Amino acid sequence: MPELHHVLVWDGKTERGLCDVIWHDETISEVRKTTRVFSSFSFVLIPGLIDTHVHLASYAGIDSVDYRTWPLITHPTERVLHAYVNARKALTAGITTLRDMEAGWCQISLREIIGQGLLPGPRVLAYGMVGMTGGHADLFTPSAVEPRLQPVADGVDACRKQVRTFARMGMDGIKIATGGGVLSMGDRPTWRNYTDAENAAIVDEAHSLGLPVAAHAHDAKAIDAALRARVNSIEHATLLTECQAQEIVQRGLSVAPTILINNRIATETVPVRPEIVQKARELVT
Repeated sequence: MPELHHVLVWDGKTERGLCDVIWHDETISEVRKTTRVFSSFSFVLIPGLIDTHVHLASYAGIDSVDYRTWPLITHPTERVLHAYVNARKALTAGITTLRDMEAGWCQISLREIIGQGLLPGPRVLAYGMVGMTGGHADLFTPSAVEPRLQPVADGVDACRKQVRTFARMGMDGIKIATGGGVLSMGDRPTWRNYTDAENAAIVDEAHSLGLPVAAHAHDAKAIDAALRARVNSIEHATLLTECQAQEIVQRGLSVAPTILINNRIATETVPVRPEIVQKARELVT
């Protein structure tokens, strides 16, 4: 069986000191205190990291592409391959679980192939996005282009149906937007997405089907709407208030702050339009 000797082990809660680690069939079978004497150690072993907010079906190359047009001119089969390359990059960085926050059949297929052991990769959780017409999720497709990249749902009944459709597809969770976004075209992070009634219907339907709900929310109003709807996690939470933070802690909710991409947009280290830069700067400065 493969072994690592004299490695420093942190199990996620406590440091276990210098250990010998033995594994079998890709599963650790034993971690024991080392009995060998060395002057130094070569590795630190930690649990796999988790990235709770990714978009796997994005361009995986090293050159720049227009994020608005690339999905429209790239066949879904090719996008699956880009998604797999992105997943493998994450795995080589020590990330063993990824939560894709705008999933479709691409991510579901990737999850199944990796889960069956047919290809090596991290665990993938697929969240389907329920979004309104003209909302954050809808504004990545130019208005003159049909069909949309993502389905839209308006009104309580349509929102419930979209959740049921995603559940039938085998999604691991549901994502909603309670406010506008940065990269979406023509909106503002402060704009409301969905009414309280629609948010409540989405969360109620998702929870009744055993699906957690994540809410895209940048400003305080959007965060309040997400909390009223009883979501399970907040995405971005850029303008989070102290009172909201206390409530989130009390409820035991998770927050994915996505600080890196917000800062990169605001400092123009990624190729985006000036209005996108301005929206990011208003959030992070």
